[in-house]
Amino acid sequence: MNHEVRNLSPRGFDRDQTARLQSAQILYDVLERGRTQGVFSNEDFSLVPLVLWSLGIGLAGWWPYSVDLTVDELADSYAELALKIVGAHPKPPALNGRRGK
Repeated sequence: MNHEVRNLSPRGFDRDQTARLQSAQILYDVLERGRTQGVFSNEDFSLVPLVLWSLGIGLAGWWPYSVDLTVDELADSYAELALKIVGAHPKPPALNGRRGK
């Protein structure tokens, strides 16, 4: 759909761009909140929404051609990459199947 956006009517294009900007602002706000709470360590989130969306679109387009990769494996790998990009701090491993005390 990203490639077809240029074929929208001017009104449709404006609606699309407004929705994209609102969506980007929501994601940016979440990232900033994560940084202020110490969950994310990335110092500059200005390009992160664009990077994450681009990766997601690319992965979705290429997935049917990947060998031996399930949708769940793709989703998990994408989530791991996204967490690395935002500088997420890993959770400590659970002890014996329970949270450590």
